[in-house]
Amino acid sequence: MTKKEKVRLLTSTGVYFILNKSRNAVRIGLTHNIKCRLSMHQCHNVDILELVGFLKCKNIKETRLREKELHKRFQKDNIHGSWFNYSFDMKQSILCYKIKPSLKILDFKNIRF
Repeated sequence: MTKKEKVRLLTSTGVYFILNKSRNAVRIGLTHNIKCRLSMHQCHNVDILELVGFLKCKNIKETRLREKELHKRFQKDNIHGSWFNYSFDMKQSILCYKIKPSLKILDFKNIRF
């Protein structure tokens, strides 16, 4: 991945999935800048957080709609606010998004900030 592509991804609008392994919880939220958002969450959390997925969207309207759909879909796994249990269903859904090119979910595991 080129530096230009990395910068474009980091400043994309979309829905993120941030995993707290210690608590087996995922935060589903929206952002315009995933690097800043992840840093902000990490500053307020003693546990290590990992970005496990990012659903790139065309604009903020689409981003809000996707986030709302995901919150509704995983309502049964809700812990508090935007934090959800990292259930088998959620893991499979994130994997499913990764193979659907139209949703353009991005895997940041191998990207160094």
